[in-house]
Amino acid sequence: MENSKFGGANISLSIPMRLGALNIGARIDVTLANGERVQGLVDSFINGDLVLTLVGANDKKMIKVDEITELVIPQLGPKAR
Repeated sequence: MENSKFGGANISLSIPMRLGALNIGARIDVTLANGERVQGLVDSFINGDLVLTLVGANDKKMIKVDEITELVIPQLGPKAR
């Protein structure tokens, strides 16, 4: 559930809507219908295709949005001073 900025009501956004709101370079974790978990940085999201640069590698992976069963956007911790 996402917390709405309007009135504090909880709303649930679809995975495509959540992906569309992300910036290029945002870190995400996705679980695919086959159970595979993928961690990466958003490279692009166009016409239902998500392209990630995989964490720990310089490889890119294209994922069809309808294959995604779970989307997690890790929260950034406090910055070190």
